[in-house]
Amino acid sequence: MLENLLSFILKYKLILIFYLVIIALVIWKRKKLEFQAKIIVLYRSKFGLGFIERLSQKHRSLVVLLGYIGVGAGYIGLVLISYVLVRNLWDLFTKPETVSGVSLVLPGINIPGMGVLPFWYWILSIFVIALVHEFAHGVVARANNLEVKNTGLVLFGPIVGAFVEPNEKKLKKADDIKQYSVLAAGSFSNILLALVALLLLNFAFSPLQQMMVEPTGWSFADYYGEDFPAAQAGLPAETVISGIDGKEITDFTAFNERLSCLSPGDQVELDT
Repeated sequence: MLENLLSFILKYKLILIFYLVIIALVIWKRKKLEFQAKIIVLYRSKFGLGFIERLSQKHRSLVVLLGYIGVGAGYIGLVLISYVLVRNLWDLFTKPETVSGVSLVLPGINIPGMGVLPFWYWILSIFVIALVHEFAHGVVARANNLEVKNTGLVLFGPIVGAFVEPNEKKLKKADDIKQYSVLAAGSFSNILLALVALLLLNFAFSPLQQMMVEPTGWSFADYYGEDFPAAQAGLPAETVISGIDGKEITDFTAFNERLSCLSPGDQVELDT
């Protein structure tokens, strides 16, 4: 029992330290915290209000325009996502092999198409998404001359995030289009963040990585479903494959091109 406990602590020591620090901060700042529904903890501050003010006033016209575009993008996104979910639900009932289009994005869970999400990837991505999301609300609000009272951190159980608090009374009195643009700003900013991330990944990070590494082969993480020829031949998962029939290969694309020239029943020899 003690051995299992020590093994658990050593395996998740960084995660445990992270949450011990969070608990210590909650105890230290408990007089300035607001608790809601017992699991939501709010810490209000004025951090970032100056940045929101400068950004919103310096690029006011652009921010207001993007806010209006965000409203349209919100309605379009609502229709597209609803269609995708309904279509996926229909396929789940009519095609047994269909994979669910919705998954919990939590650390330790095997997410279809992504694998197991590491804790630090999860916590950092949640924090960045929430930070961009909430600051966008504040920037669009100030560009429309609506008061922003506070910024702050929020704990929703184990999830760490951020929030920006506009003056709700003044927001409700504003024109409908201003209200909608402020409310849509968060989600639209996350869409823009995703587009920027994809552009950086494809045109900056991936080319940079290719310049820094020299591929030696490829591998697969695990076997799924029926016994395929590699499994029948006893090839262990995660084996690095570096050649086929005496020809050197460094990536799966070249390997797949070679396989496309073969017929069922043909035998091949792999270098590993």
